[in-house]
Amino acid sequence: MSDLRITSECPKCGEERVQVGYEQSELIQLLRTGAMIDAYCMACDEHWELSVEERADIARLLNK
Repeated sequence: MSDLRITSECPKCGEERVQVGYEQSELIQLLRTGAMIDAYCMACDEHWELSVEERADIARLLNK
C-alpha cells in the first residue's frame, strides 16, 4: 500500500503539518491496536500524539 497524506496541527505554532512516513497498512494496525500515532513539526522540533478526532479522520480516509 502507498503512503497516505495526513496532517495534524502543531500545538506549539498552530500550523497544519504534513505527517510523513506512515504507510496505510501501518496506520490501520496502529488504529486497530489503539497504539499511539506520533506527529512532528520540523519548524518547532515538537512531537505530539494525534488526537481522537484526527485518528477518526484517518480511519474515514482509509475506508474510502
